Amino acid sequence: MKILVFMSDNRLLDSSFESTNYNSLSAVINYEYCKKYNYDFLYYRPYLDDENKILLYNCIDPNSKFIRHVAWAKLLSTNLALENEYDYVVYIDSDCIFKNFDKTLEEFIEPYLEKNIIFLNDKPWNFDKPNSGFFVCKVNNYTKQFFIDWYNVNIPEKNKNHPWEQPALYKIFEKYNLVIVDIWMFREEEGQFLRHVYNEENTIRIPYFKNFINLKNIDFQKNINEIKCIHYNTNKDNIIFNSILQNKKYSWNNNFIKFLEYGRMDAFGEGDYKQLDDHIYLAFFGNREHILIFNNNHTEFTSIRKDDNEIIKGKIENITTYSNII
Repeated sequence: MKILVFMSDNRLLDSSFESTNYNSLSAVINYEYCKKYNYDFLYYRPYLDDENKILLYNCIDPNSKFIRHVAWAKLLSTNLALENEYDYVVYIDSDCIFKNFDKTLEEFIEPYLEKNIIFLNDKPWNFDKPNSGFFVCKVNNYTKQFFIDWYNVNIPEKNKNHPWEQPALYKIFEKYNLVIVDIWMFREEEGQFLRHVYNEENTIRIPYFKNFINLKNIDFQKNINEIKCIHYNTNKDNIIFNSILQNKKYSWNNNFIKFLEYGRMDAFGEGDYKQLDDHIYLAFFGNREHILIFNNNHTEFTSIRKDDNEIIKGKIENITTYSNII
């Protein structure tokens, strides 16, 4: 099983153990865990346009085009991670560490091989809902679609306000082939796999992680210099999810339409489209306006033509891509 573990943070890694922030400390710990089991490890550092500026709000809501909190950028980093050739990619927050070095990710994943995505639950706040601070993903088109859908959830009041992307996850998770594992990470327990030091514990993050590094005899300086950091601009077209329909082709009878980049489409010649809701699009092609209503997995649509209300139904041509959908 080939596995990538990654973090996503707008802050740079700091090589000074005495003055560093908790993101560098947790990165060193998580990298040490990955070295033990030969997992690849990446530190994604998203920025908005200017790499030299460390901004708290550094990505863009694809619906309103307003600026979002950096927490949303973890979904963009996941999108990049999923483009690599792995069996699984594993995201972990900057205030979360692998605490039990004796448990492998393979052992954690094995009971849930039929699931595309694995979350831990959000207890003590929500026992039956997922927490976005850690997740494990199969690398496939179904999972890529999930993160596109998640990033495209429109909750304007959460673009800049806590808990940011978490309510968007609550809104959609029940529709997908995922599992929520019931184990503690926000409370200290003997032998726990992960320890997530949350906001209310902010004052203990740095001493907690430093103490862990010392207990494990981790070479901070060596690890921090070895960690591979990928800087990327969240405001680039290949990063932002312009459309979940992009490059997909649908057909009916002997006709087809193909959705292209930047809101363009090939449908009886050139056309264009824009998203109105999670599954509803306004499209203009053939010199007419159409409303396209897609099913949950965007494998089929119903088109209603303006003026005469002509209805047609289309189906994606590469539908086998979605064989993991249940």
